[in-house]
Amino acid sequence: MSQDLKRAREMSQAVVDEATADMPAQHPSQRLADEMATGFRALAKLFEVNPALAELARYSSFDRIMVCLGSSDEPVTAMADFVRAAKAHGAKISKSGNEKWFNVDLTFGCVGLHVYAARDEVCERVVVGTREVVEEVPDPEALAAVPTTTVTRTEEIVEWQCKPLLAGGAVTK
Repeated sequence: MSQDLKRAREMSQAVVDEATADMPAQHPSQRLADEMATGFRALAKLFEVNPALAELARYSSFDRIMVCLGSSDEPVTAMADFVRAAKAHGAKISKSGNEKWFNVDLTFGCVGLHVYAARDEVCERVVVGTREVVEEVPDPEALAAVPTTTVTRTEEIVEWQCKPLLAGGAVTK
């Protein structure tokens, strides 16, 4: 490569660097976000232009598009990011859970996201007390003569304490 061409490229790059110095760096997932947004807009247009298709799709999963945070390194942060963004865009937000999963439903009219993660990854299991449980069990010493005996055991009483998802953090519109 000639010195003049090399110098011209360096100068060109310097001009680009100077012009973009104050611009924020693009998020690594921006291209995917743009593609998803374009796809959702096209899907929305499909239903706007073809209302009969909306009726046919009424019982699809548009009301509950599943978003599993199992692959996230920080599921609490990811879930909070979803909730903040959805709240900023007017979603109805509801939480639910069971012993295995913690869920947040983000609803925009008749469409929505069901964001979920393993409960033990986003909540803390806290023993808040114990209770005695009486049950009938076989008597190990006299199993043949006495089929069962009454015993008392102690079992944990637990709650799942899930910290508020909107504590701190910026709202993104």
